[in-house]
Amino acid sequence: MNIKKELPIKIQTILYRVENGVLLVLIIKRSPQDGGFWQTITGTLELNESITDSRQRELKEEVGIIDAIYDDAEVNRFAWQKKDWIVVEIVFSAETGSKDVVLNFEEHTEYKWLRIDEAIALAEKDQTKECLTKFKNIKLMDKSILL
Repeated sequence: MNIKKELPIKIQTILYRVENGVLLVLIIKRSPQDGGFWQTITGTLELNESITDSRQRELKEEVGIIDAIYDDAEVNRFAWQKKDWIVVEIVFSAETGSKDVVLNFEEHTEYKWLRIDEAIALAEKDQTKECLTKFKNIKLMDKSILL
């Protein structure tokens, strides 16, 4: 019996930083062979891996960020079909003090730190737009930052 190393669970992290009181979101572009679309950091939960470990691994692997402060509350959760199985995607956010990004060029070709409305406009998938909009609504309650 062949056991898969990964589970049908995706963990998405909306990585953000605050610069001069303005909230900026990191959005990355998938490589052409992986669709060439803009998204937030997303990875697959591996067997025997916690959600926290998955988030930390993906931030380090995809963008080289290791100083993130992880928000525990879910931003969103949705499901989609991949071949013969259903994938559940759970969305969180995390704050970083770093603006320097080291992309994994096997998976991504570009990155941008954008204000939330710019990130929503650039995102191509409806689920990504929805997650960023929900994140924006959460952050609207924080009067100390500008969106």
